[in-house]
Amino acid sequence: MAFDNKVLTRALARYDADKTERRLRFEREREEIFAKLPHVRELDQKIRKAVIAAAAAAIRRKGELKQQIDAIASENLELQEELAAELERGGYSPRALDELPDCEICGDRGFMRGSMCECLKSVYRDEQLKVLGESLNTTICRFDNFDLSLYPASSRAIMERVVQLCKEYAGSFTLRSRNLYLYGGPGLGKTFISGCIAGAVTEIGYSVVYTTAVKLCETLEKSKFARNSVTDEQDDAVQRFFASDLLILDDLGTEMRTQFTISAIYDVINTRIASALPTIITSNYAPNQLGAAYSPQIESRLSYEYIPCPFAGEDIRKVKRGR
Repeated sequence: MAFDNKVLTRALARYDADKTERRLRFEREREEIFAKLPHVRELDQKIRKAVIAAAAAAIRRKGELKQQIDAIASENLELQEELAAELERGGYSPRALDELPDCEICGDRGFMRGSMCECLKSVYRDEQLKVLGESLNTTICRFDNFDLSLYPASSRAIMERVVQLCKEYAGSFTLRSRNLYLYGGPGLGKTFISGCIAGAVTEIGYSVVYTTAVKLCETLEKSKFARNSVTDEQDDAVQRFFASDLLILDDLGTEMRTQFTISAIYDVINTRIASALPTIITSNYAPNQLGAAYSPQIESRLSYEYIPCPFAGEDIRKVKRGR
């Protein structure tokens, strides 16, 4: 799985902030216990001093080291038992003064043996949904919210097949998944369905980047021709187009077509095919129109490397207004 640097930075910042908040909350709760049970504070301080004394004895390494440490350990055990009893009498858990990690697997480090722990992955997924939500309404874009009744009977069977294919694609997504080409007239739900896929794929743990053709071309053009003013974030955005587990390129055909933009779009499409990374493209152009609009190379890639998903019907925005 490829992690998006932009999303990972946000996830790590939130993960650390959550840890800090838990630590502050724990300290407040400790102080509340100490204020209510002054003897507990005394016992806690004695236990801490005993631990320091054991560490100091180990460092000195004098002749009777074992006897010193055994004596300190015995005293420490008695203090801990007294502390647990005192806490229980005060109505608290015997371990109320133990600062336990929120995640028992990684101890709140976020990583285990060089791999991201599930606790941090959960934060990452949530932050990725927020990033996607800046462009897509991922709360609304759910397959259950897709209303087939908005389509005329003549095209409903086609749309049922397309929606089912996309739902199965999202539910079984892996890095070996095929590419999808969603095409048809404006207002038929192509962006909505791609948003459904984006949310579902994010929730099973893959990195997803959504962009429009206009934004993709603007970012790539600035990266190439305005190097002195390009920010690290823009450089990261370019890398995301090529390396994300799933790229969703929306509204192919709305960008201004120049020799550069056609070449840039081809580069992204071809590089991701060569890297075996899945891509979803939406467009108003049917596959057989791409050669004239773009180039034979782009037409060939999208015709033979992508599963065609035709959208049919009437502009659902107009249909909704007419109801």
